[in-house]
Amino acid sequence: MLVREAAQNSWDARTDEAGVDVHFGLDLYTVGAAHANTWRALLLEGCPRNAEHFPLRTSLGRNSIRVLAVSDRGTKGLGGPTRADAVTDGPRDFVTFVRNVGEPRDTQLGGGTYGFGKGIFFMLSRAHTVLIHTRTRHQGRLQTRLIGSALAHSYTESVVGRGEARYTGRHWWGMVSEGLVEPLVDAEADEMAERLGLAPFGADETGTTVVVVDPEIDEDLGSPGDVGDYLAETILWQLWPKMLPRVDGRPAMTFHVTVDGQDHPVPDPALTHPVQMFVEAYRRMNGPESRQLASGRPKRLLGVLGLHDTFVLPWTLTRAAESAGFDDTLVHHVCLMRSAELVVTYAKGVKPQAELKGYAGVFRVDPSMDEVFARAEPPTHDAWNADSLPPDERRYVKAVTRRLTEAQQEISGLRVVVGSEGREMALGAASNYFSDLVRGSSGFGGRHAAFESRTRDDNDPRTTGRTLASRPGRTQAPAHAIAAQTLPRVRVEYVGDPFHTHHHDRPALVQEFKLTGEATVRLDARLSIATSIDATGRDRDGTDQPQPLGWVTPDGTTILGPSALVRNDGHGTWRLLVRPTEDTMTVVEIEAEAVRP
Repeated sequence: MLVREAAQNSWDARTDEAGVDVHFGLDLYTVGAAHANTWRALLLEGCPRNAEHFPLRTSLGRNSIRVLAVSDRGTKGLGGPTRADAVTDGPRDFVTFVRNVGEPRDTQLGGGTYGFGKGIFFMLSRAHTVLIHTRTRHQGRLQTRLIGSALAHSYTESVVGRGEARYTGRHWWGMVSEGLVEPLVDAEADEMAERLGLAPFGADETGTTVVVVDPEIDEDLGSPGDVGDYLAETILWQLWPKMLPRVDGRPAMTFHVTVDGQDHPVPDPALTHPVQMFVEAYRRMNGPESRQLASGRPKRLLGVLGLHDTFVLPWTLTRAAESAGFDDTLVHHVCLMRSAELVVTYAKGVKPQAELKGYAGVFRVDPSMDEVFARAEPPTHDAWNADSLPPDERRYVKAVTRRLTEAQQEISGLRVVVGSEGREMALGAASNYFSDLVRGSSGFGGRHAAFESRTRDDNDPRTTGRTLASRPGRTQAPAHAIAAQTLPRVRVEYVGDPFHTHHHDRPALVQEFKLTGEATVRLDARLSIATSIDATGRDRDGTDQPQPLGWVTPDGTTILGPSALVRNDGHGTWRLLVRPTEDTMTVVEIEAEAVRP
């Protein structure tokens, strides 16, 4: 939530100046010994002494002070007046973030909706305390501002001469002026930031750094290095649309993550599986393959959808993926976003009928409907809730849900259509039916098996690879068997999953199958690489093709070559031997044609 909320704030605060990019960073570190005493002396002076009321005392009392700096550059900074009672027609970013709670957004088509998101900074801090270091243009010149803020629980405390007094739990550090704590500015702010060890701003640089004091990090994340990887991958899952190149070839935002000075690069979404599936869907959303989704009554354009279905390569379900809403490695989701192109959520849809197939989609709300869907979001901006809207707007969100479900059912093969004989037929079944009437189809029907292989030395346990399953029990007749009405109908039925073996001391893969019907049969093996991207995201242009090695009859006889003429009695299990290509997914098509003896 911190990554999402902070990045939305940063994107909304972009300057839009030519040549100035928005940069977002996360730096988790321990305050150095040269600065730790300054932190303790300055932040504890004049503060409540009861640690229960003021947890910052506990956080600063530890041997080391841990902080998380959340920064952006190429943004406007927190500008405008520093007092909430000041009247201005200009920006009020400082007051909105530091002073007020719950102000509506003033950024058209922005990612955020209300100021509640800033609360995550205080929630993440065990001390409920942050330092806000910003540089902005104020009254025609650059101004640096530094202020501390705590947002804890209210409490009652005895005061000498007054008795019991009620305190709000809100505290500030800065310069007291007319009874109000104001930020340090310019030279005083720069000097104090240096004493605290905060990163300085460049000569003409604007932006904001929010330093979370004593951040609460889940121990289950592991070592500090693991935390850095988690943060980098979280940026990937939540902000990948901003990492894609624009027309000028540069991304909308750049990112960095460091833990104790060690860099943790954010993965490239175009080369990282399965995020690359959503990148392709995004490309299609912005191209001729896009679909416009509209409501019926009244008829309104709701947004545009891009879909991409493909073979799903193996991948590891990580904590960052789980935080994004994935609970297994089956990808059948649509990424929802508003006009700001920030991820709202990954909406799970129906699972495809074909095994090893998955799909990714990206749906972006039309700008004319952006305000409606913004109002449908909770403060965490991670869902669209139609019930929170008035009836005249509720229908639009529900219409999107219906249209997305229809599209997901269609791409997964579950949407019902009417066939030529008047019978209802699932689109997946229709696809399988027609694929056998078109010679050379690469569809993933009943007569295909797929597997991913790593064909190094099978004796090496590190490289034995992983085999993906074909679906047992599916049958399908080839086109030429259908045409030959006077010959018996022969069907191929796969048995179990492909598995590894050796053939002439070299690694090979085996697919077992059965043949139905008694006939003389010609067996053919058609092999192809299902995808040009391997499991690591590398392009595989020019990859060698997999090769059929031969066939093994039920009695154990080996017949070499891609084709074989055999006699089938309808009993026993046959085998196809394949020499696959390393680090690819291969489609195996077994064709069985009954021929005259």
